[in-house]
Amino acid sequence: MPTHRPDAPRAGHETRHGLLVPWRTGARRAVGLGSLLAVVTCSGEASALYEDDDGALTLDANFRNMTALVLPRASLGPSGRDSAGLNASALRLTADGAPAAWFSYELHAVQDMSMVTAPEALEGLSFAAPETQRYRLAELSSTWIADPNVRARLWIDRASVKYRLGRADIELGRQAITFGKAHFWNPLDVFLPFDARQFDREYKLGVDALRVDVPIGLTSGLNLIAAPGRVDGARVTARSWYGSAALVHAFTNVADYDLALQAGKIYGGTQFGGGVAGQIGPIDVRGEATYVRTLHERADRVPLPNHWVAVAGLGLTFDSSLTLDAEYLYNGAGDDDSLTAALARVSAGRSLQMSEHVAGALVSYDLLPILTGSAATLVSLSDGSFVVQPGLTYSVSDESDLLAGALVAFGKRPRSGAGLVPELRSEFGTYPNVGYAQYRCYF
Repeated sequence: MPTHRPDAPRAGHETRHGLLVPWRTGARRAVGLGSLLAVVTCSGEASALYEDDDGALTLDANFRNMTALVLPRASLGPSGRDSAGLNASALRLTADGAPAAWFSYELHAVQDMSMVTAPEALEGLSFAAPETQRYRLAELSSTWIADPNVRARLWIDRASVKYRLGRADIELGRQAITFGKAHFWNPLDVFLPFDARQFDREYKLGVDALRVDVPIGLTSGLNLIAAPGRVDGARVTARSWYGSAALVHAFTNVADYDLALQAGKIYGGTQFGGGVAGQIGPIDVRGEATYVRTLHERADRVPLPNHWVAVAGLGLTFDSSLTLDAEYLYNGAGDDDSLTAALARVSAGRSLQMSEHVAGALVSYDLLPILTGSAATLVSLSDGSFVVQPGLTYSVSDESDLLAGALVAFGKRPRSGAGLVPELRSEFGTYPNVGYAQYRCYF
C-alpha cells in the first residue's frame, strides 16, 4: 500500500468530491472491462483455460477484487486523516506442466491495481508495513501507474523449473517455500511468511532460490535451500551475505508425530529450531521454537538482539464442521518496554509481533453448505490490547467465492509525544478498524 502523502493534483488528474482520482478514463475503462470479463468468465464451468493431453502445458487464471474501508481511530501520521477507502484487484495467470517425467515448470504472472483515497491516513500504521524484496534477487516487475493514490503493476510471482533426478529433486527459480505447521505464527517459516491476520492464504509470495529435496525413506527427508538476497531498502545490486539464506530442513515421522529440525543462515542472522505436530486423542497439537543469533552491520537499520521465538497450539475439529484453534506465541524479538522499537522490527519483517507474549484463537463453522462463518482474535498478553476478526465466506458457485469481514481493534491508542513522534501505548491499539469484502473466481 502506498504510504506517502500526495501533493497537489497533477496534470491529467481529476478531483472529485474532494478526493484525488489520479487515473485516466482509459485506465478506468480497462479495469472495469477486465473485471466484467472476469465475472462473466467465472460464471461458466470451472476448468482450465487450456490443458493438453500429455500434461506438458496447463493454463489457469483467477481474479480477485477487494474493497475495504479503513478507520484509524488515531492516526500515527502527521495528517490527522481518520479514514481511507481502498480497492485492490489482481488477475493471476498460471502456466505449469511436466513435458517429461524428469522435468516440470511453473510460471505465475500477476497484473494488479490498487487505489486508496487517502494514503496519508495509513501513515505509520503497523498493518501498513512497506513491501519487501527480501530473498528476491530480481525485480521481475513493471509499474505502469505509480502515484500516491493509484498503483498498477505487472509482476512475476513464480518462475521455476524442477528436475527429478531419482535420488533428489532440484528446483531453481522463483518459488513458494513454506515450513512449519502452526496457524497464526510460524517461526520456522522464514521465506515471506503470512501475517497472523491474513485471511487469504491461497497464494504465498515466491522467493528466488535453489531448493534440493532429498527423500530418506517414505516419511523422512532433507530440504536444502539457498536464497541469495539483498538488504531491504537497498538497490538490487546490493546483494549481500547478510540478506541471504542457506538452510537445512530435516523432517521425519515418529509414532505418528511429524518432527522437524532446521538450521542455517537467514536474513540478518543464523537460526536453529525445530517443530512437532501430531494428535493426542482427537486434539491436534503443534509446536515450533527457534533461536536466532543476529548479525550486525552498518546496513542494518533495525537492531535486533539474539532471541528465542516459540509457538504452542491446539486444534479440535468436530463432526458438525466446528473447528477450534488456539496458539500462544513467545516472541523474544518483541519489546514491551519500547513499542516504537518493536514496531520498527515488525515493519522491517524482523519480528512476528510487537509484544513479547501474544495469544490467538480461531473458530469456524459451516452455517450452511455454501456459507462458512469464522471469528479470530489476537490478544497481547503483555498490554491487554486485542483485535477481533469476524468473517463470512459464501460459495457463489463451484468456481467463485464472496468473502466479507472486519478487523476491530481494542487497546490504548497512540497519543502525541515529543515532536512528531507519537507515543505508542499498546500493540493492537495502533491498528485501525477495517471492513472489507472480497470477490474471487477461477477460470
